[in-house]
Amino acid sequence: MAQAGLFLAVAGAAISSSSQVAQGIAQERVLRRQARDEEKRGRFEASRVRRLSRRQRGTQLVGFAASGLDPGFGSSLDVLAETAEAFELEAQFALFESRTRAQDLRFAGDQARSQGFLGAITTVLGAASQGASLASAGAASGGGGGGGASTTAVAAGVGA
Repeated sequence: MAQAGLFLAVAGAAISSSSQVAQGIAQERVLRRQARDEEKRGRFEASRVRRLSRRQRGTQLVGFAASGLDPGFGSSLDVLAETAEAFELEAQFALFESRTRAQDLRFAGDQARSQGFLGAITTVLGAASQGASLASAGAASGGGGGGGASTTAVAAGVGA
């Protein structure tokens, strides 16, 4: 009877630990995909801001020309430079922000994978402990004969 309980404990631990590892790996893949999407989103946003910058520069150049100002000198040149700088800063910030979020997602993916493996190890160790308890209970009740050592070895994953 103790051997049947031991077998069930080992089988349950194997199934549970395998499931925990698979779940951790799947979660990591999802988070890494989200990280790639986040980086794409940041590149798109930076590109959008740079397009706006070019459009704004054109509008400013037309405005300066209509006013009779030379956009290559003085305050009009300063305005063009400051506007371009502000837009580029916004584009760089969008890239930085998306890379930071992507890095956080990759870290969470690494943690999910690690948690899957740690959960599997904990499950296997718990089953081994339960198997050892069942084996010593069977040996103490006289039903185990010489089987106590071999059932503990099976529970620990050594073999039959």
